[in-house]
Parts: sequence; C-alpha cells; structure tokens
Amino acid sequence: MRTVCFIDVIVVVEALLGIVCPLTTWEYDLRVAGGQQNVSDASFVARLIHQVMFFDFPPIVFVVAYCLFGVAVLASWWLYPPHLPKRK
Repeated sequence: MRTVCFIDVIVVVEALLGIVCPLTTWEYDLRVAGGQQNVSDASFVARLIHQVMFFDFPPIVFVVAYCLFGVAVLASWWLYPPHLPKRK
C-alpha cells in the first residue's frame, strides 16, 4: 500500500511543473464529448456536491498541499522503511 502512496511523487512533480494530469484532460474531453451540461445548469444537489468536492483556491494552494503530502510520504519511507519478505 505504501508503494501506491509513493505515486504521489508523480503528482508533486506534475504540480511543480504545471502539467495537467492526463486523466484530468481525458475526463474533461469525455465530458465535452458526452455533451455534459455546465455545472451551473445542474440540479441543486449536484451543485451542492460540486461545491463540497471542488475548491476554488489558487493553484499554488494545491501545489503546496501536494508537496506537503509528498514530504509526508517520503518521511514515512525514511522513518519506517518497508520490510521486504525474506526469501526461503
């Protein structure tokens, strides 16, 4: 599981370089291709969920958050290194 968390380093690098995640681009393209309506045209519940799930912060806030999480992941690897199973 910790190896999966280590993938966060990729997100940190993308954020620092200003690269949009390919999955985000793909999701956007699929939504446009599917003819999805603008969020403001959605129902009350959809707008409410959108406001709860997506934050309107400047991009630097997310870059800092990604970097802090990346540091926490690297620190966990350093403080508690994974133990590989011993071969018999």
